[in-house]
Amino acid sequence: VMLMLPADHVVRPTETFRRTVEAAQALVRDDPTAFVTLGVPPTRPETGYGYIEQGDPLGERLGFNVHRVRQFREKPDRATAEAFLAEGRFVWNSGVFVWTARAILNALETYKPGLAKGLRQIAEAAGTPSEHQVLEQVYPGLERAPIDKAVMEKYPNVLVIDVTYDWSDVGDWRSLADLMPRDAAGNAVEGVARLIDTRGSIVIADDASLVTVLGLDDVVIVQSGGATLVARKDKLDQLKALVEGLGTSGLGEYL
Repeated sequence: VMLMLPADHVVRPTETFRRTVEAAQALVRDDPTAFVTLGVPPTRPETGYGYIEQGDPLGERLGFNVHRVRQFREKPDRATAEAFLAEGRFVWNSGVFVWTARAILNALETYKPGLAKGLRQIAEAAGTPSEHQVLEQVYPGLERAPIDKAVMEKYPNVLVIDVTYDWSDVGDWRSLADLMPRDAAGNAVEGVARLIDTRGSIVIADDASLVTVLGLDDVVIVQSGGATLVARKDKLDQLKALVEGLGTSGLGEYL
């Protein structure tokens, strides 16, 4: 049984995470052809995450609700994310998967035969004098494909467990602020800053510069490395496009 998970997520409490993984492992041991993923109940209409639509309920395992996965949905626009939240059948895709090695290799053979062939070549050379040479030759040419799109979206036997621990992928300034203490006005502040008549804002100053904010609510101000971001919190969904635009407008040195 394999556990695949990102290394940069924050989960609390960790003991609940461990028990959730144990539940996933139990499901896979019962059905070695099953893939199990962990779904995070959404708390806002987030456009930066992929979603999982829950299908038929399959009861509980070790106290955690289990559903069959109806479909994976890519990062939605704002209106679609709001609809997902209202429907109540969608959870965030945490990117944590549990399966058997045999099942994932079989799935790759079916859906990504070229990738599977390269993996076989590397595996056959492992532990032999040619291991390093084969790895250098084969690995750079392997197709780069997210496991969700390569396999999970096509695979017929995927289950999802409802997450009950607190989860964050620290994917944007709002999620970072969720991990920070707040002042009496709901501001999350890191670094040297002075806020007056300001509420619900995020202020980050990481190079000892002073940031002062007067009379602004629900804004994000980040000062770092010669660049400053000032944005409304409800416009952060557009930040990726803004950053990409810097590179094409001759301002890539600030990325």
